[in-house]
Amino acid sequence: MKKYLGFLTIGAMLLSTACSATVGEDGDATDDTTTGADATDATGGGSDTGTTGDTTTGPTGWKSVVIYDKYTEPDCKATTSPGPDIDAVALWRNVGGDWKLMGVGKVGSADYKAGANPACPDNQHADADDIAAVCGPLGDIDGKDISTGYLGLGGGSVELTIGGCQSDSETVATCDGKGAPVEILDGDQIDVYEVDKWYLDNGPTGAKADGATPYITGACKCLSETYEVEVRKETGKSGTDDKIIGEKTGTATLDVK
Repeated sequence: MKKYLGFLTIGAMLLSTACSATVGEDGDATDDTTTGADATDATGGGSDTGTTGDTTTGPTGWKSVVIYDKYTEPDCKATTSPGPDIDAVALWRNVGGDWKLMGVGKVGSADYKAGANPACPDNQHADADDIAAVCGPLGDIDGKDISTGYLGLGGGSVELTIGGCQSDSETVATCDGKGAPVEILDGDQIDVYEVDKWYLDNGPTGAKADGATPYITGACKCLSETYEVEVRKETGKSGTDDKIIGEKTGTATLDVK
């Protein structure tokens, strides 16, 4: 059963939003002093796809997720990672009343598009390693040196597909995203992990109250930054059947509907 972090969302709302950037393919801007974030409903956990990757097909399926920078007030002197800092993306599906983890960003699928007019052109965080870090499991950030393991959108956007896990017992922190592609269906939920205050309160097994080690223990402002999420029928190509499923700030869950 997936855990909902509504109480973290409330806490996050009390924290100031972060970063800034400019424009992404369909997005706007964001900027993140070190890593940004907020909280909504993500780490909870649940099981995952099997080795084959729970590939689903059908007329309602979408093949990729696009995240656009929507933060509009960057402070280019205060950050080395402008824009929302995206660490991981996970897909959940209600199966028999329980939320099942279907997969995470498929390794090797991330495609970053720089913004047309980035607000911080000389201060970006989007090299090949950063882009690749959006895929795979949650929490591949060095807890003390928080300069790697996530992608600062910097006014741009990133598109990725979902890859299944290696077994049904995986969690978001262990699913490798190397399984078969998984289509996104109506009724699914997409968790976006944006490096925010949630990372200071949570670790691989849940909240601090459960005895977990936080993902980040260093000096992190962990500001919450805003982004928009779209699902696409065809990877790499916009179409009339694509759907914007919402705009969020920080780590959050979005309903596909």
